[in-house]
Amino acid sequence: MTKQLNDWLAFIQLPRPELGGLAICPYAKQAILQKSYDVINVDIDSIHGILENIEFTKNDVVILIFDDYESYDIEYLIDYTKQLNEKYKSNDIVVLDNDPRDLMIVNSVTTSYEYGYLWIVQSLNDLNKKSSMLQKTNYYSYWSKKQLDEVVTWRNK
Repeated sequence: MTKQLNDWLAFIQLPRPELGGLAICPYAKQAILQKSYDVINVDIDSIHGILENIEFTKNDVVILIFDDYESYDIEYLIDYTKQLNEKYKSNDIVVLDNDPRDLMIVNSVTTSYEYGYLWIVQSLNDLNKKSSMLQKTNYYSYWSKKQLDEVVTWRNK
């Protein structure tokens, strides 16, 4: 794993005053401490094989690093991620994308990994439970409606 990815993982678990004292990813610290995540370099043809064989009993999160993302336009990868979610939602899998060409900024905090394209894969059920707990805090009050729709709302439909 690269130093940049390690630095970003450390960054997303820090409490942020701009987010009401919560971290960008309030559950990252637990996954990192328990080493319940994996990082895999992928090409676009290997993603389905990985998703079909993920075991969330071993890892809470799988980070797929996609180095060849610049060969694809942003809209193509957004649509591809939607297709992955449509196909694997029934397998309790959610795929969140992170494109450094389309940064997510919540209340002036850049939440995205800026050094490459990532697909962050988690159990849909687990992520929805954690998201439901966050809804009882002010965490999402800092997000725009568009950000909520793109990252949270669609998963419950």
